[in-house]
Amino acid sequence: MKKVIVAALMALVINGLVSCKKDHLDVLAPCKIDTTNVTFANTAQPVFKLFCTNCHKELETEADTKAWSSYGRIVDAINHTNNATAMPQGSSTKLSECDLRKITIWINQQAAQ
Repeated sequence: MKKVIVAALMALVINGLVSCKKDHLDVLAPCKIDTTNVTFANTAQPVFKLFCTNCHKELETEADTKAWSSYGRIVDAINHTNNATAMPQGSSTKLSECDLRKITIWINQQAAQ
């Protein structure tokens, strides 16, 4: 009986790990942000490249990103707030909490300069 319970619990755990969706990966791989080295290249650019630059070439470089728009517009778009057009476009889900934190930390650092 004990072996059956252990096997059932293992099956549930394995099923839970295998069936994870992308938005829930932060639970398995905690968000790691080096707040001592927040730069466009290390922090924001990887997220922009993965989710944004296919449509928004203006987010490929730091200079272009700064010139493109107010940072508040980017924050609203990725957080789906303040009636901004939700980004990534065509997706009903927001970026992961980790990616949202990366962009927000980088933007906050830029605003402080």
